[in-house]
Amino acid sequence: METEMLTTVMGAFLLLISLRWIIRQRFPLWRLPHASFLSLFKSAISTPPDVISRQITEAVSKKGPVVRIGTNEVVVTDPSLVRRLYASFLKWPEWYESPQDQLFYGELSLFGMTPPKSHSARRRILNDVFSKSLRQSPHVRNVTREILVERMIRQAQIPSDHSVVRDVRFVHECFNMDFLTAFAFTPVFSTTFLNDADKLIEFRSWVRDLRGGCSDAAKNAKCKLENWCLEMCRAYRAANLTATPEKISHCTADALYSAGLEEKEVAAELLDHFVTAKKNLAAMHTYSVYILSIYTDIQERLRSDLRSLSLDTFSIDDLDSLPFFNAVVSELMRTHTEIKALTPRVVPDGGYWIPRHVTGKSNFLPAGTVVSSTQRWLESSELVDSEFARKIQPQEMRNHLWYFGSGTYGCVAREYALYEIKMLLAATYMEFSTTIVDSPEGIIYDERPVLFPPAEVPVVWLLPMYTLYSITAGSLIIPEFNATLGLICHQRHSSEKNNFQLGLEECDGNTEAQSDLSQFYIYGQVISGVLGAIAGPNLMGFSDKIGRKPILVFSVLGPLIADVIVLASLHYPNEVDVKWLLAGYAMDGLSGSIITATTASQAYISDISTPEDRASSFSYIQAAFMSALALGPMLAGGFLSVFGSLTLAYWTAFGVHLSLIILFALALPESLKSTSESPGTEESTANQNKPEAKQGFFQVISSARALVPSDPSSRKNMLILAITEAAMFGWRSSAQSAYLTGVNIWSILVLVAVFPLYMSFIQSRRKSQGQTEGQLRPVFGPGELGAIRTFLLFQAAGYIAIGAFPSPLGVVAGSLLAGYIHGGGWSDPDIQANSFRGIRDELLKDKDTLAHISGIAAVNYRLSGDPSEGRDARHPDHLADVQLAIEFLNSRYGFEDRYILVGHSAGATLAFQIAMESESSSLDGATALKKPLAILGASGIYDLGRLLNSIWHVVEYREEYLHMLESAFGPGSFTYGQESEDSNGCSWDLASPAKATSYSSSWANAQLAMLVHSPDDELVPLEQSSQFASVLESSLPPGAVCYTRFDFAGLHDDIWRKPREIAGLISEVIKILVERAPN
Repeated sequence: METEMLTTVMGAFLLLISLRWIIRQRFPLWRLPHASFLSLFKSAISTPPDVISRQITEAVSKKGPVVRIGTNEVVVTDPSLVRRLYASFLKWPEWYESPQDQLFYGELSLFGMTPPKSHSARRRILNDVFSKSLRQSPHVRNVTREILVERMIRQAQIPSDHSVVRDVRFVHECFNMDFLTAFAFTPVFSTTFLNDADKLIEFRSWVRDLRGGCSDAAKNAKCKLENWCLEMCRAYRAANLTATPEKISHCTADALYSAGLEEKEVAAELLDHFVTAKKNLAAMHTYSVYILSIYTDIQERLRSDLRSLSLDTFSIDDLDSLPFFNAVVSELMRTHTEIKALTPRVVPDGGYWIPRHVTGKSNFLPAGTVVSSTQRWLESSELVDSEFARKIQPQEMRNHLWYFGSGTYGCVAREYALYEIKMLLAATYMEFSTTIVDSPEGIIYDERPVLFPPAEVPVVWLLPMYTLYSITAGSLIIPEFNATLGLICHQRHSSEKNNFQLGLEECDGNTEAQSDLSQFYIYGQVISGVLGAIAGPNLMGFSDKIGRKPILVFSVLGPLIADVIVLASLHYPNEVDVKWLLAGYAMDGLSGSIITATTASQAYISDISTPEDRASSFSYIQAAFMSALALGPMLAGGFLSVFGSLTLAYWTAFGVHLSLIILFALALPESLKSTSESPGTEESTANQNKPEAKQGFFQVISSARALVPSDPSSRKNMLILAITEAAMFGWRSSAQSAYLTGVNIWSILVLVAVFPLYMSFIQSRRKSQGQTEGQLRPVFGPGELGAIRTFLLFQAAGYIAIGAFPSPLGVVAGSLLAGYIHGGGWSDPDIQANSFRGIRDELLKDKDTLAHISGIAAVNYRLSGDPSEGRDARHPDHLADVQLAIEFLNSRYGFEDRYILVGHSAGATLAFQIAMESESSSLDGATALKKPLAILGASGIYDLGRLLNSIWHVVEYREEYLHMLESAFGPGSFTYGQESEDSNGCSWDLASPAKATSYSSSWANAQLAMLVHSPDDELVPLEQSSQFASVLESSLPPGAVCYTRFDFAGLHDDIWRKPREIAGLISEVIKILVERAPN
């Protein structure tokens, strides 16, 4: 015993020595986090750019700015470290060297030159052309005037048929090629794609075919491109423009010729520029126009800044003096780049130590390590958590933008690219405005430019794995039954302890064994079901935090352990008791098994698919599940009939489950992108402070609380919702019974009587036509398919008819309706009911709140401010629209006074106007409207005259606010410091909720009023809410309460743009109402 102990200790010591000195020296990158397990065994340089970009983006978001992506390859995404590495001493790898047959004219261009001397010499030539001095070059001014102003902008200003939709990307490609070739050869010898688009189409086809590698089409395209560029070079050289103004030193072709390059060397360099820039700059231009067409407010501000410039005389220096314009360009370039490929460098002899502050610990990169980065990763960090970089804040991004690379190895044409992007963007918005046309209704564009689209991971990655998992689960039904029965018989009812198969045969017809098997199945299903009910919801909750992949792996781990237990029992039936199989059921339940796998798969699909594709993707999962249940037992039966071995069946299942774990862990991309934890941190902390978070074991089964609501009204809701016919159609018990009986009897009649009779008729008809039963025919002929389709059609028609039954939708007992009234100063057409979407989505996530509400509605109303565009409403038109909407909802759903109103800005004014005596009584039929139980006003306008007085000293707001109020409430004579009255002699005070003092009578059923305001509100002063709070506290009816929340952080519109906080306040209002309601 002592000898064995000493041997174990010595072995462990030697293992540590090996790890420390041998393995670490052999694999110096072992301390760095790796993108995937395969990174240890393969090279990433040869991986397709889209694939490696996705893998690395996911890895660096979780594991830091330095990640291992290959056997000796590292990716760096820290800008300061990249600048230090790329601009210092790293060498170019052989990856840049192109095969001789792929070079244009067989000559190297700058990109493919790796020897230091030749690369440096060529780079110096191009640096002189593309340096910052090109801004002042007469040649560039001439190119800009000719191509940008005359060919593109002037031509676009010619009246044309506006019904013709033009491809903006195509126009930008035309401009880009004309501008680039004019820069290379002067405008005299440039392309004329803007005037002759057919030539660009031909050029496009050559570039597209060129990607075919060594195919005949690629070789033919390469030959055409070479001839095209060579002809341009010869035409330019033959013209001999020495004495003309167009011959300036910044002409690229002249600079290359002057440096002594041969004709084909010049043509190779220029053609490489043309082919590379054709796509990238055109894509950048198109992306910029697309984003600015979405953010029209930014577009208008740009146009306002650019109006001071003249299209004929403006320069790049004029644009550099516009901070907002440059910030927009920077943010557009930060969020979009066409360049995905790696740009690798090699660490030279001596290696390199990564500073500790970058990764938290020092890491050594040995000589020969390939270090890579790309603009796509360096600019993908979400610097500002808001829409379009918080509507552009220049100071936030100055040190984060990686303009086309940087340092010694930065893009040589970066100044040219910036010049072209800025000049085109400025000229476009000096003269035009842009919109997105023919946008399908219902599509909501993302408010933030995203790096990767949500559907980048195809569903086909997951579907085969899930199908294999489901079929394996279905295939184990028969082996599981036989294995359990065999073990029970062998261990409990057989005299043959040495022969498992003989023991199984002795149980044929043994009722005691069958009884034991039934009891065992009950125990196993109860254990698996209870643990699965506990584990499943909690596992899916974890998936939102740690990702879908770990949950999918864990869901297979339980069945894998169950396979091991069964295999151990089958191999050692005399040593391993059958009761150990219950441990397998327990592990299967704790892992969630196939139910959790199905739910996680559906969540995975939700992450990677668009709403349009999600339903069909879900149907694939359901089809795989149902097919597995049908095919699994059949496959198992065939397997057992061929091999006759339960042990082999379980070994096969073990291999499948182990393979699935490896595939889920290593091959399947993670669908859940990492997000900022800042919004969730506060919520998580708040939840931990609740008493429920300290309930120990009961917290684990908290998901089961939904089945037994604590509130009596919620229990009534559960009961009524379970009887859908009563809740939806108001049917009595007799009607429900008759309907259910009729549906079931009809279904049984069709399946048992009608369908067989019909099929008998079809078969007899076939026989009469001479077709014998021995003939081959399709499984389903036209008759069978027609019957099935007819049956489904009539069944669908019946349910559609019932759904269209004209009886109103009853409201669940004890529940509330939440209504939202948007703001926008009674006049903004861009802020309407759809601004409530984010708040609605947050409310739908809160199960506790959903238990007490029957519906959520958002109300639109007619607007004021611009009669020429149909916005000519005047008070009380807005209020009448809101009241009519509430009356309509009440007639449809019958909630009476059981509703709350939530209003933002002018919407808060309208909400409290409903509770005012003077306003409600001034409208026809308004007195019949039941007032809400509660009103939540956010950033509201409650005293019109006081609002105008409070901002009168702000000159830029004065006219705008006066126009807003007079458009909505009528013109009047306003004097600073005094109340204003409109032309009818009716004071604005009558429309101001803060001026009403009779809420105790006009709003007699009031339970709660809540006022929310931010001290940082830039549009409505805080005094509007604080003064109104004093009015409410003194005038609300007895028992009603007024709450104030003046600690909200953010600007005026943040209260709906950041919906989580306001949704929490709505939930708080509902909770207070529920607590105050009589039992």
